[in-house]
Amino acid sequence: MTLENWRPAVIQLLERIADNSKIFLNAYPYDDGVWRQSTNEFVAARLSILLHAMPEYRYLKEDVIETSAEFIAAGALGIINKWANDNFTASPRTVLDQITTANRLFNGILDRWKLS
Repeated sequence: MTLENWRPAVIQLLERIADNSKIFLNAYPYDDGVWRQSTNEFVAARLSILLHAMPEYRYLKEDVIETSAEFIAAGALGIINKWANDNFTASPRTVLDQITTANRLFNGILDRWKLS
């Protein structure tokens, strides 16, 4: 995943989840948090790579980047879980827009923190 292709990659992931919604809905509540934990770690690792690639965030310390990636991943997965609980009624693009909006809000917080 790169800064250039993350949106199509996320849309593809969301479409796969929607296409396999029965499997998703049957699997994720019964795994004692294994799915959530492993998915959060996977997403956070990719987000960390993206944050490192963003020149505007090179001033951040490593632990701040890692914590930020974990926070953003948890938020994105929370939005995906809400989508699942709503029986996937929204389109994958709508879910991506929700994730993007939440990310923009978080980026604004990081920018303000940088200035203080």
